[in-house]
Amino acid sequence: ADKMSWQRGRHSLQLGGELTFVRGKRRDQQTEPALPFGLVTGDPAGGLFTTTNFPDASDASLADARFLYALLTGRVASVTTEMGLDAATNQYVINGPTDRRSHQHEIGLFVQDSFRAAPNLTLNVGLRYELQLPLQADLNVWSANTIADACGVSGMGQGPGGRPCNFFMPGTLTGITPVYEQYQAGTTRYKTDWNNLAPSVGVAWLPGVETGPLRGLLGDPDQATIRAAYARAFIRDGLGRFGQPYEVNPGPSFDAVRSVPNGNLGEPPVLLREPGRLGPGDFPQTPLYPLAINRGSGVNLFDTKWEVGFADSFSVGIQRALSRDTAVEVRYVGTRGRNLVEIENWNELNLVENGFLDEFKTAQANLYANVAAGRGETIAYAGEGTGTSPLPTYLAYFNGSRNASDPRAYTGGRWTDPQTLGRFARLNPNPTLSALDLHGNGGFRTNALRAGVPANFFVLNPDVTPVNVHVSKGSTRYDALQVELRRRLSRGLAVNASYAYVKAWTSRLDSLRVDRALVPAL
Repeated sequence: ADKMSWQRGRHSLQLGGELTFVRGKRRDQQTEPALPFGLVTGDPAGGLFTTTNFPDASDASLADARFLYALLTGRVASVTTEMGLDAATNQYVINGPTDRRSHQHEIGLFVQDSFRAAPNLTLNVGLRYELQLPLQADLNVWSANTIADACGVSGMGQGPGGRPCNFFMPGTLTGITPVYEQYQAGTTRYKTDWNNLAPSVGVAWLPGVETGPLRGLLGDPDQATIRAAYARAFIRDGLGRFGQPYEVNPGPSFDAVRSVPNGNLGEPPVLLREPGRLGPGDFPQTPLYPLAINRGSGVNLFDTKWEVGFADSFSVGIQRALSRDTAVEVRYVGTRGRNLVEIENWNELNLVENGFLDEFKTAQANLYANVAAGRGETIAYAGEGTGTSPLPTYLAYFNGSRNASDPRAYTGGRWTDPQTLGRFARLNPNPTLSALDLHGNGGFRTNALRAGVPANFFVLNPDVTPVNVHVSKGSTRYDALQVELRRRLSRGLAVNASYAYVKAWTSRLDSLRVDRALVPAL
């Protein structure tokens, strides 16, 4: 940082600049594999733990006995080894460290003038230009997503609030299957925000009222002062915030898991005393981009319309003398935050455009009609003249069938399952959880696709669970009335007491369909 001062007449001018270089370093490393104990399928010892050998033993007791035996004999149920990517060789290393390196630079230029416009009026006027350059990775270890990945199979379009995807359009499948691409060192993943001007104005005025009604209000004219100020300040979040979208993506490291379900544990039992059998097995030597999407990790990226956040602060106050040594000041202080960082999950559940909410109400009516007719607690369609109606969506997800008008198609236990029925409680119906029961089950999603239900029936991007988009759309509001009593040091006593009455609000997004609302901050 550097600053130059210049005085001329009543003006005191300051000019300066500031360069900020921020570098981030992080290293993660798992030094030993994770080796949980247990009896796996195919272990010859598994046949020992039966009620024949342990009469009257409960299932829980038998499970405890299996685990204790596995622990005492060192039977390994699975082997999980973290593979760290060596940025120098682009090779995965067994239990190797994973390094992240990044940097972000910031440039600030300012000019400020403090001058006495009149004997009783002082002004401070300034302007600052803040250029916050985007985060850049220094190593080729991260992976990243694009807006097209966020939109997924639904495709890009014009969504609510200017979001560039085909939101809430089930059956529109003009997009792509998302993947992870390599985040190349020295490149940026969001645009530079160039127009960051921050003005500031401050005024201090001594009215100098000697007589009249205002003299009683303002008090001693030598101390009565009215002050007002306004300033804008830009916010720089930490590197952890800017690196967050990339940390959850696969690429820098992965867990090589050997287990019976994966078919690569080996002939059981695998024993702790056999170190030659406790390695990671076969694993890819390098990340092969584009990487296949990970449903749980999801899609993570910055909004293409990213802007730097800022706060506008303003105040106005009046100071009045109470005595020669004591004064009281009453002022209002307000702050408005704009373009603040928030994370939006674009995979908002759709219950309206796909007609599911109406079908949920039909299923609820089916339940009570079936109960009243003595057919038991079930939401299934019972046929014409029964007071029940077909449920094509539930049938597609539960049974993979399109024959919604055929009551014989409504087979299986899901129609009477307590969890399913609990969503239709008369006084507390929950269509959202009912939809999640369907969409959140991989087997049900496969059934629905087989029955012709579009993949994006419930969400924008069905290939992932979250679509986390970091946006600069948050806002805050702060209003305060402050009272300050000051007594300067006199006769060995100085006093400074204050009181503030504060109200604060922060923005909240309840749905992608509506604008953000300011709600009281806790």
